[in-house]
Amino acid sequence: MASTLQRQTDRQTDRQTDRQTDRQTELSINEKSMSPEKPSQNKSVKRMAIYQSPILLLIILSFLIFITESFVMFLLSFLPSLSTSPRAYFLDAALLIILLFPALYIFMLRPLIKARDELEMQVKERTAELRDNEERYHSLFEQSPYGIVIVDTETAKTVEFNDVAHSQLGYSREEFAGLRISDYEAKEKPEETKSHIEKVLREGRDTFETMHKTKEGEIKNIWVSVQKIEISGKPYFYAIFHDITERKRAEEEIKTLKGLIPICASCKKIRNDKGYWERIESYIRKHSDAEFTHTICPECAKKLYPDIYGG
Repeated sequence: MASTLQRQTDRQTDRQTDRQTDRQTELSINEKSMSPEKPSQNKSVKRMAIYQSPILLLIILSFLIFITESFVMFLLSFLPSLSTSPRAYFLDAALLIILLFPALYIFMLRPLIKARDELEMQVKERTAELRDNEERYHSLFEQSPYGIVIVDTETAKTVEFNDVAHSQLGYSREEFAGLRISDYEAKEKPEETKSHIEKVLREGRDTFETMHKTKEGEIKNIWVSVQKIEISGKPYFYAIFHDITERKRAEEEIKTLKGLIPICASCKKIRNDKGYWERIESYIRKHSDAEFTHTICPECAKKLYPDIYGG
């Protein structure tokens, strides 16, 4: 009798416990449903963080093996004839692999494959971006109308240059690649060039005019704009060479026009370079941008028109 009462009491206690558990479960479900959902991006970030941690991966793998092995042993408990047979071990291993492989694929292999695909996509995009930047830089570098060189600040040797840089001095690409600044610098001495390099290293940039000697020995006037840059932590000079020889010659011709000009003391005509005499306005118009407007000065007006300007 006492045992019967004890059983009934236990059943009532179990029912009350089950009801409390059900209520707590319903409350937790309601709380979850009322709480705002987190963005999927945060979930994916957390998942990726889990997959990137070896310790968490080991814990997940161990947990999956434990759950799967427990389930396999539970199934084998319904087959007492196989529980002591050697075939039970093979059946245990087979079921373990069959049940564990989908879990491994879902929780480990598939995210890793997805991460690999995303990484490959990022690498392709980055590679394409670098290729575009390289082609853009190469176009600006090679198609520039001026000579562009990159010079090693330690050896003063040119490490990179475009076609204009070597062709305007008459060198081939192979010949120019072995030259230093002092090999074609015609204005500064090697000591002055060394001091100039140290100055640019201190100040970071400079703009000046100098002279370069071509392969045939011709001297050319060069306008230089140089700036210090860093490539892989090493300082280099990025220099632009602009050939201004023709402009200098034009300036010299204008200076000659301002100098000695043979002019007739009587008719005021000027003798040109071919020995012919021409009117002063024609000569000046040919050798400069000046234009003339004709009028009569007061003295000439009195001589030519005394009746009008004589009084």
